[in-house]
Amino acid sequence: GVGQSGFAMQALGAVDEALWDLNARALGVPVWRMLGAARDRIEVYASGGWIGTDDELVEEALSNRAHGYRRYKMKLGCADWRDDIRRVRKVQEACGPEMEIMVDVNQGWDVKKCVRIAPALEEMGITHFEEPVKALDYDGQRFVRDHVGMNVVAGEKLYGLAETSELLLRKCVDKMNPDIGRCGGVSGFMEVAAVADICNIPVSSHAYSAHSIPCLAAAPTGDLAERIPIWEDGLYDGEPVIENGWHRLTDRPGFGVTLSAKAAEEWCTAKTVHG
Repeated sequence: GVGQSGFAMQALGAVDEALWDLNARALGVPVWRMLGAARDRIEVYASGGWIGTDDELVEEALSNRAHGYRRYKMKLGCADWRDDIRRVRKVQEACGPEMEIMVDVNQGWDVKKCVRIAPALEEMGITHFEEPVKALDYDGQRFVRDHVGMNVVAGEKLYGLAETSELLLRKCVDKMNPDIGRCGGVSGFMEVAAVADICNIPVSSHAYSAHSIPCLAAAPTGDLAERIPIWEDGLYDGEPVIENGWHRLTDRPGFGVTLSAKAAEEWCTAKTVHG
């Protein structure tokens, strides 16, 4: 009655993840082993780069590099696209060649703008070009993929297998980045990964790194995991530790993390408001 996408799928995903975690904890094994993963580590990149001041952008990028990340994704979307190019260049100069800079448009451009600006990004060595157009614009996404030299990445805003598989079967992306909360939890993520395997497309992830990393380890074409430090740092006890850009999975049961006391107090404690 509430449809098969949107909040309905997010609710299903939350329950699915909880059940996987509970089942694995009951058996005393990690989720990644339950999924049959053959790998015990996954490469992780830091995501942020919001449209703020140049100094804030560079400070965040350098902080992530200092914490062990070797890839950093930043946003594009300035009123003047030339400011986007300038900001990318500034981060590259600050971080040096040892840190790869990735870019994310967050569905903000149309096809013509993508094709027009792509050469400037390619000249700077950018290879990861995320969500260039609207999430459900399959034809536009395919056109961009066919006409730019960068790897086009998308999928995080799509719900369930029906929407995500269209992106894959229509050859709209070079890499898929499903959101575990939107595509149906662990079960949904692994369904998407199976279709990606058939299409020979690498699978990355969107946010929720503690829950996505076990799935990527088990996905046949599993690739990079996204981590958003400003959202995720301090949220869990046992959260991923990044060493030289990689996170090594542990044998802690379930997802291997528990909500931190600080996060529980901040987000889960009911507060009475007196007028």
